[in-house]
Amino acid sequence: MANIQLQSVYDQKEREFKVQGAGLTRFKSDVLDAARRACSRINHEADLETQITLPTTLTSTITGLDEKYEIYLSNIMSRELGKMGQRPAKGMVLPTEDDVQFGIRMIMADIRNALTAADTDDDTSDITLLGHLG
Repeated sequence: MANIQLQSVYDQKEREFKVQGAGLTRFKSDVLDAARRACSRINHEADLETQITLPTTLTSTITGLDEKYEIYLSNIMSRELGKMGQRPAKGMVLPTEDDVQFGIRMIMADIRNALTAADTDDDTSDITLLGHLG
């Protein structure tokens, strides 16, 4: 499982929200808060076996979440940034709550599929039926 570099997500958010000048300091703080909220939400709603780390700086590495889920993390962060009053660049549209829920469901489904694939119990015997499958 790979990890997600928050710096690359931050760079993408900077382009998505096209922030400049005095607003940049607040934007950096908001991005870190959005990342922490996104990680917490995924931890809570996706019921991860191993909790992903909460970033402490914009150069943090988010461990415990595979890089294939970066798009879902990014969508949650964009939604959170919008709630904080950050406005996307002209022509950009914030993800909907349905988009966010879809991403969380995809993470959950992958976790369940991985657990199912790792299950080595082949159900060839059953103690209650003394070796016979019912």
